[in-house]
Amino acid sequence: MKYKKQKIKLILPILLTFILAIFFSYNFYRLKTEWNRFFQITVHREVQKIQSMVNSTIESGGDPVSSLSSYMEKSDFLKGAKLYLYNRDITIPGSETDENFVEKKIHFKNFSISLYFDTSKEKEINKHIIIQFITGTAISAILITGILVFFRLYFKERETLQKEIYEKDRLKSVSIAISSILHEVKNSLSRLNMIAYRIISTKDSKYAELLQKEIMELSKIIDETASVNKPIKITEGKVNLKNIIVKIVNEFEKILKEKQIKVQIFGEDVKTHGDKKLLESALRNLIKNGIEALEFKKGERDLSISIRKEKDKSVILVEDNANLPIDKENLFLPFKSTKDKGFGLGLFNTKKIIETHKGKISVYKHLGKTVFKIELPL
Repeated sequence: MKYKKQKIKLILPILLTFILAIFFSYNFYRLKTEWNRFFQITVHREVQKIQSMVNSTIESGGDPVSSLSSYMEKSDFLKGAKLYLYNRDITIPGSETDENFVEKKIHFKNFSISLYFDTSKEKEINKHIIIQFITGTAISAILITGILVFFRLYFKERETLQKEIYEKDRLKSVSIAISSILHEVKNSLSRLNMIAYRIISTKDSKYAELLQKEIMELSKIIDETASVNKPIKITEGKVNLKNIIVKIVNEFEKILKEKQIKVQIFGEDVKTHGDKKLLESALRNLIKNGIEALEFKKGERDLSISIRKEKDKSVILVEDNANLPIDKENLFLPFKSTKDKGFGLGLFNTKKIIETHKGKISVYKHLGKTVFKIELPL
């Protein structure tokens, strides 16, 4: 979309310049046509005038040759004339002949006259118009070329700048990610060290269970980080979404009791095709996210999960009444987290899993609740 807008910005000034060039070209063409038309009208009027003069001279018994000679001496336009009488050519005194002159014939009862008009002014003005047209076209071409070069340099510089900004942001994200990962790993290693010490000193089996749990958490951190840029492979099968939700809620039963969070599950058994483990992981991330959001809420803590069918898709809603602000732009980005613990891969992986299943995930506020909406094809 961005490149499309840049292309429009590039094409628009070129198109305007091109339209302007066509407009000027049309005006030059019209000017030339109008001038030629004016010249033809002037010649036509001059011929009519001479014809009228010759007729008047004949009617009054005068000499048409003498009249034409006198008229030609005074005219800047008429440069020559010939009279054709009984197969005789009579050149009017003072006549000039040139191949560039325009010849017009007038026919009378017993003779005819050829008139020769000077077209040098017409040709000079036509030449001037053509020179101006060529100059205007050349200037338009230079202008279009200049605009192309300018925009090419501008977009090149802008692209370089955007790459630099992107690279800075990427390095910043990588730096934050590394810091977050190291922080989590360091915390896990500290806990592992303490648990190992307890096992040695007390030989209590419950600490061995804690050790196993911490190792699994650390392994999960490493797996999530390693899978950021890897494509997800789906092993398809029939999946009962409600059964998955019930199973996940049971996993969090102890935490839900401790934090006094009331969980409600609504809806029917909805079956779909997909990867059970991946969908389980996505829903676990969302439910865990809701539990963590409710951790510091005062008063009633409600978490509701509903599932229903809508035409050719299944819809899952995960709602909590923590009423925390939503940063929609960064919510599903990796390494963007508002929590002290974690580094923002949960929701990123959830979105990735849902979209791999040709579904979509969205978040919005409704009556003071934060609602995550998942849509999956049935």
